[in-house]
Amino acid sequence: MSTMQDVVIKVMTDETFRNTLLADPEQTLIEAGFALDSDLLTTVRSADPQALQALAESFMAGSTSVAHQAYKQLCKTPCKTPC
Repeated sequence: MSTMQDVVIKVMTDETFRNTLLADPEQTLIEAGFALDSDLLTTVRSADPQALQALAESFMAGSTSVAHQAYKQLCKTPCKTPC
């Protein structure tokens, strides 16, 4: 089973994945090889696009405190997958 943490790592390191994830979460996750469950899909569907972008930008800039805040924002929806 894939976790939100797995998705976040891919978001931070793959611009194409990040750009297509919110437009078509289910297909994007499947094409990237993630094992889907309803909690993960719900969490990704509810992700704030600005939080995704902030997470990627802060990661690339090496700002761990900003990245941590953006990560927490992404996981605002309670889910069973580790956030």
